[in-house]
Amino acid sequence: MKQKKNKLIMWGCVIFLSFLLNFQVKSLDQINQRLENVYQERYPSYLLVNELRQSTFALMLHTRHYIEKNDPRYEQYYHDIIAIRAGEKPRPKEHEGVYWQYGIVEEASLHSTGQQVSLHALIEANHFSLEELKLLQRAEKLADELVITEQIAIDASNGVISVDNQKKLLIGETSKDFSARIINDDTYEQLKQTFVTMLNQIITLLDEQTDARVEQVRYQRELIVMTIMLTMFLIGVNICVIIANFFKRWRRVGKHARREIKS
Repeated sequence: MKQKKNKLIMWGCVIFLSFLLNFQVKSLDQINQRLENVYQERYPSYLLVNELRQSTFALMLHTRHYIEKNDPRYEQYYHDIIAIRAGEKPRPKEHEGVYWQYGIVEEASLHSTGQQVSLHALIEANHFSLEELKLLQRAEKLADELVITEQIAIDASNGVISVDNQKKLLIGETSKDFSARIINDDTYEQLKQTFVTMLNQIITLLDEQTDARVEQVRYQRELIVMTIMLTMFLIGVNICVIIANFFKRWRRVGKHARREIKS
């Protein structure tokens, strides 16, 4: 009777541990999904920061090209990017690729039927932390300040200078020379460097916070893996005990049968 009770207890432990193992495996799947979600949530953040960087560099490039070459295409490209970033024109397809990276605007891209939403709105709607969002807002403000100087330079290249900006003209300086000077002077370069430094800080912060979230989830995964291994070990121990008891009982039955045969 006692052996039968022990056997039932052992099988009960195996069944319980099997259910526990199933629960642990499901928990592990959920944690792996959470880890994947961390990367999926942060990836758009990197894309948006990169878009702010690349679109700003594209505006710089088109400004210089227009002033140097006086090609109206570059002025059009400049204003198109401003309109796209402000949500006044549809975003080009593959906007995170060649469009921003090289500052090249193709006619097919300009007439795309992409989403019409401002970069600022996308940033506000994304999963940025409060600290990241504050830095991004400062970076956006710096980008806007660069745009102000660039638009003054483009207007001056077209011969249009406001009364306030006419006071900034050097003696004998033409409007063309003025436009070239203000996008190459120390003030503009310092503003550009501050913008780049700010974006680098944002990327560093993104990396740190992403790594912290990933490390937390990985720690939870390691705990689950350890409990799974422990549960599998206990199941194995119980099964080994059950098998050992089976063979022990089988040997006793065999001995008893041999004794009856001899007698």
